[in-house]
Amino acid sequence: MLEEEQAGAAVVSVIDHIREFSTLNFVIDKSIPKPDEEQVNIKVQDIILDAALKIMLSAKGMTYFVEGGVVIITKTETLKKRVKLEL
Repeated sequence: MLEEEQAGAAVVSVIDHIREFSTLNFVIDKSIPKPDEEQVNIKVQDIILDAALKIMLSAKGMTYFVEGGVVIITKTETLKKRVKLEL
């Protein structure tokens, strides 16, 4: 379970903190041009990582997927285009 509280934090800072907590590997896709400037506010307690990521990222038009054991953060539109190409 995850507990996280950060206000006005850069997405990369929050992801780095989650990386340390979860020991998962994260990559921020190049579709997010300045991830260090993307600010988020998050305050969650006793929540699973999947739900915390969805809440935090969806507020910024982002999402994530897992590929080869790596959690990849990307823009929602980028993932939608990728899914259409794979179909």
